[in-house]
Amino acid sequence: MFVRDEIPYSWDIGTNIVSKTASESLMNKTRTCWVKSGLFTAFLRANGIPSRISYQLLTIAEDDSEGHIVHALNTVFIRNKWIRLDT
Repeated sequence: MFVRDEIPYSWDIGTNIVSKTASESLMNKTRTCWVKSGLFTAFLRANGIPSRISYQLLTIAEDDSEGHIVHALNTVFIRNKWIRLDT
């Protein structure tokens, strides 16, 4: 998948550039899960596939000792049902 494979996380490549929109993500070739989900939703909707962004609360460590983060992913309408995808 283009979004997953070609646009790395800002943290993974050690950059301080934070893309805020799908178009910035394409231009800067970097993203966060929030922008990645927006970019994937834009691609899906451009191809007539209903989609939306969903969120989930994750622990930072194996337990909640280091707190939580909010992670963005996609929900896509395929075969008459909504499914969650994390690119």
